[in-house]
Amino acid sequence: MQPSNRASDQRAEAGVTLLEMVIALAISAIVSGALVTAVFQYASIIRAQQDALVLNQQTQSAAAVLNRDLVGADPDAVTISESGDELTVQIPAYSFGSAGDPVTTTISYQLSDSTIVRTMDGDALTVARHVQALSFQHITSTITVDWTAQIRDRTRSASLTVYLRQSE
Repeated sequence: MQPSNRASDQRAEAGVTLLEMVIALAISAIVSGALVTAVFQYASIIRAQQDALVLNQQTQSAAAVLNRDLVGADPDAVTISESGDELTVQIPAYSFGSAGDPVTTTISYQLSDSTIVRTMDGDALTVARHVQALSFQHITSTITVDWTAQIRDRTRSASLTVYLRQSE
């Protein structure tokens, strides 16, 4: 009788029971769920960081272009629209050693379809995208530019004050 007990013991330990299989599946489902959640959270964090980076780059490049143009603007030739969202400036360019009148370039900035557009001699240049609000103020020898940009749920506001050259 001893040999038959051994044979039944071996058969009982030879396979995996249904209960063991269900427990293994439950554990793998919990681990997989946690992993998927972590991946989605990581992707969300990366997307938010990219949005913040884009907004910062847009703000810096817009500030650089505006500053470059506005520093040389003639304070007497600055025009701001009634709504305050369009700016036109004239920038005199003096030739070295020239006694004649300067060549004047007219540049305008405006908000068009959430984009700040710079127009000079009929050529349009995109200065910043994702802009929700833009306003200009001209007070004596300064021009202040305020804008708000937004991507998804990230918002960045910026203000730039440029001191104009003094009239001669």
